[in-house]
Amino acid sequence: MKRAEMYGGIPYLPEEILTNILKRLPVKSLVRFRCVSRLWKNHINAPSFIIDHLSYSNHQTPSLITDFEGTSNLHSLDLDMELRGVLDGHPTGSIRPDRIVGCCHGLLCVQTSQLQAVPLTLSMWNPAIRGVMPVPRSRTQSRVIDYKVGFGFSPSLDDYKIVIIYTGSDHVSLVVSGVEVYSLATNSWKDIEFDILDRRCLIKESLNFNGSIFWLATNLLEFEEDEGWTINTPLALVSFDIASEEFKLMPTPPLFEGVAKLAVYEKRLALLHSTFDPNSSNSVIDLWVIEEGIGVSWSKKFTFGPYPYYLQPLTICRNQIVGAVSYFEKVQCMEEEEEEEEGVIKVKKAKTDDIYLINLTSNEFKVIAGSRYGYTGRCFEYVESLLSPSYIQLGNA
Repeated sequence: MKRAEMYGGIPYLPEEILTNILKRLPVKSLVRFRCVSRLWKNHINAPSFIIDHLSYSNHQTPSLITDFEGTSNLHSLDLDMELRGVLDGHPTGSIRPDRIVGCCHGLLCVQTSQLQAVPLTLSMWNPAIRGVMPVPRSRTQSRVIDYKVGFGFSPSLDDYKIVIIYTGSDHVSLVVSGVEVYSLATNSWKDIEFDILDRRCLIKESLNFNGSIFWLATNLLEFEEDEGWTINTPLALVSFDIASEEFKLMPTPPLFEGVAKLAVYEKRLALLHSTFDPNSSNSVIDLWVIEEGIGVSWSKKFTFGPYPYYLQPLTICRNQIVGAVSYFEKVQCMEEEEEEEEGVIKVKKAKTDDIYLINLTSNEFKVIAGSRYGYTGRCFEYVESLLSPSYIQLGNA
């Protein structure tokens, strides 16, 4: 009997060749191909193939995934940098807005409870295969004013973890009141020490990079009768080692007023800093990169602008700065019939909440219509994968 006949008329392919072909296909196709035969189904579901497919995907150009506040839809900036819908509806069927906490290896950590609700309701979600796993509720923290959540992966442990940093008040200032860490491998939460975070307040979303989770932080927030809570400078960089579950403090570039955002540039930790001049309604963006060597030092690689917008940088992807137009007052943006302001880069007209791109090589400024969806302050690199949160938890992938 020929081997083709042994598998229902499907030509026999050595496992190595089959893997080399299938790992290049999108997840949607692989899900369909599970129905071709039992052999193909077992091959595609095998943990070794899931890892091979993920490894191949990680070396391809990623897309960016973002959520817009007040909607249940995810959108992506794909290879041609056009904004497209990814998946409608919530993974839990909830009518409350979801918020992406983090993204790693095709897994999204999403918050499905209302913002600022305690305890948090979190889920692990793979939108490519529509796999969802609710995360057990964290311990209830009393007198919580705010919290910051991070999600990342430790290559040395082969484990995904969520960390929640709670902020409370001592009636004079905001202070870190507790830190909890969830391990997907053990499906459990635990409290950890946070002495190094004393007199610090985390002010931005997290960044998962190279086995650690990073936040920007400021000195203690203090309360003043007339002005309320005030943010003190200078900033600091807080890192959380996912494997050792230890915090460290690192210096930042000399930044003061403006909007700062962590990113990755050329496989190094980077920082985007946007400053806005209210008199001219123009913004300038600096790109700082951490230098390798003994200690921590930063160097300024690029300065872009001025641009006639208030620009909020979000991330760097495919050699482009991606950001949002957070505030827009000067609606007449360098129209042909208007007098061009000296030194200001001529760019396309935009609206508040539009997404912009700045090419790091050509300095080209491009606007993508995003205002119809609402505000977004988060962007994550995203690759499709076959990873199932429940498989990881059981040690099957």
